[in-house]
Amino acid sequence: MPAPAKANWGRDYTWNGSGWTGVPRTDFDNVPIAESGEDWWYDLCVLKDGSGNPIGYAAAGYNTMQNWGYDDELGCRTSEPSPTVDPSGIAQFESISRRKGELRTWLARYDL
Repeated sequence: MPAPAKANWGRDYTWNGSGWTGVPRTDFDNVPIAESGEDWWYDLCVLKDGSGNPIGYAAAGYNTMQNWGYDDELGCRTSEPSPTVDPSGIAQFESISRRKGELRTWLARYDL
């Protein structure tokens, strides 16, 4: 199952040619797959009932959302992208206007 395309908190950043402009994210918006981020499941395990019968799966991993970041409530931390792309970012298909986005941990449960 793919991760949501946008978080219902945080900021969407847009490159304006000389810096980033952040717009608060207040709700879920669907975006085309080409504009979304990525997700990765590190592990998947079977969930069983008291009799040992499979009832679902639990998955743990991470997701990102393109050009997405956050400011904490106190204004002490921001994940606004930097104005340059380092070599590791280029290796992950980043450009000055298209960034991977902040990494978020992810835990999901899927019932059978």
